[in-house]
Amino acid sequence: MNRDLIFAIVFFGAVLLAAQANKPNYHSTCCRPLSPDQMAKIPLAVREQLKAERCMIPQNGFTQEDPQPNNAIHGSWAAKDQQDWAVLCLKPEQLSVRLFWGGKRRCDDTIVLARYRPNDGHWDDPETVLWPADAKEIRSYDRAFGNHNLPLLDHAGLEIGGEDATTIYYGSEGKWAKLAGND
Repeated sequence: MNRDLIFAIVFFGAVLLAAQANKPNYHSTCCRPLSPDQMAKIPLAVREQLKAERCMIPQNGFTQEDPQPNNAIHGSWAAKDQQDWAVLCLKPEQLSVRLFWGGKRRCDDTIVLARYRPNDGHWDDPETVLWPADAKEIRSYDRAFGNHNLPLLDHAGLEIGGEDATTIYYGSEGKWAKLAGND
């Protein structure tokens, strides 16, 4: 084998190993994001897709009800009786909710919550939590804070936010409706 070829193979192998050893700079400081591999309650196919997309799942330390890691939930997000998954996804450049559809009804599979510039260093963890919002809760929020123009509510929505405020995303006719949450 040619010495130059052997050198090139060794050099590129070392570069690839170094790139894999450098962890990405996630913008979260207090929520201890977990790898999808650490989220046993999520179906394997969903975990593999999240891992391929380099999604980390931020954990909210204030959520005590579920001993299993949080911010990964299943429910009917696009249609009644359809079981879908929603996962809070933290990447170096954005915070989003990734959706994995369990049936024919669907909306966009990513809801971008925030975008970041590389190494901006100014964003502190928003303590964002993801949980389901049922129709009764959505109507209650709308009466208190909303615009009173709700779509037909026949399945759950996604409530996203923290202690200060939340927003509800509701899948309606293939699109996400952004509704008032807790203010």
